[in-house]
Amino acid sequence: MSCGNLLIWQTGSRAARRYYIAVFANSYSRVAYASQPSLELHALSLPVEIYAKFVRPHRFGFSDQPFVAWLDDDLVNWAVITLFYLIGVLAIYRLIRRRPTQWVAWTVLVYAMLHATFVLLSPNVIEPLTNNFKPLAEGPQKQQILALARANGIDEVAVMTGDASRQSRLLNAHVSGFAGTTRISVDDTTLATTSDAMLRAVTAHEIGHYVLGHTTAFIFTGTLVMGVGLILIAVVTRALLPRFGPNWGISGQADIASLPILWGLVLLLGFASLPVNNAISRVCEHQADWFGLNASQSPHGLAEFMIHDADSARQQPTALEYALFYSHPSAAERVATAMRWRVENPRLSPVQ
Repeated sequence: MSCGNLLIWQTGSRAARRYYIAVFANSYSRVAYASQPSLELHALSLPVEIYAKFVRPHRFGFSDQPFVAWLDDDLVNWAVITLFYLIGVLAIYRLIRRRPTQWVAWTVLVYAMLHATFVLLSPNVIEPLTNNFKPLAEGPQKQQILALARANGIDEVAVMTGDASRQSRLLNAHVSGFAGTTRISVDDTTLATTSDAMLRAVTAHEIGHYVLGHTTAFIFTGTLVMGVGLILIAVVTRALLPRFGPNWGISGQADIASLPILWGLVLLLGFASLPVNNAISRVCEHQADWFGLNASQSPHGLAEFMIHDADSARQQPTALEYALFYSHPSAAERVATAMRWRVENPRLSPVQ
């Protein structure tokens, strides 16, 4: 409540106080109503999530994290996504009311801002909610990573390590952040079990994402795909609501009661756009692999790194599986890429 509103509350009439109570109650009810689809979807998908992300990794020996700890991480991640979802949903309905003919364009801008904010906050706010991160200790591994970064035009970058071992035995590293918060994070499992060649290969891959500007590219392409989807959603809702809205108790697009329709169309859009988003991601990952190979000159390091976790996914997926579920090339593809580089550069890397 602003200072002016607070003064009215303190000195105003009983009617004015009832008005502000009604406004607060209405806002609270909108938030509660808007959060229901996210809660229901999470509850419905939880059995699948438990099997895919808890049971299978334990069955294949990739994790020994207790179920309660896994569920805690899952709920934290869901809460973060739900927060951004609620901000987006409430902004959309406000825009529909105030810009009924332009809400799609404004919503695309809101999506881009939320996406960029999520990426911006990821390293220092979101990722530490489920893992502890600290600067990589001084030593040969850090110097190796910093040397690779400097050799590729990055004079200053934060190199962190996280306790991913509390969740998984899989090897990984990633680049996160945006506009000054970017950092390279290497999992403790990777630091503990990889050879120098493997570490060079994987960190050079992440440096590739940094140098090639893939974070910005993902924000742009994600916004573009969402923009196309929102145009289609606007066309469908404009056709559905005048015909069926009165029978469903919906007065129009700006009515929060239309949320189940909007939410259902957004879910359908998300599923329909999976092949496009995954294809874009695979292109970026392939580019980062080539960059990493040229930077590290460690084809065997990349191949060994990919073989280590090869059992975590099918190496010969069907075309449908590949389109829907693979945001990265398969391990077999990436090993083949490393060996192709090795064949074409026999003098540069005879054994690494």
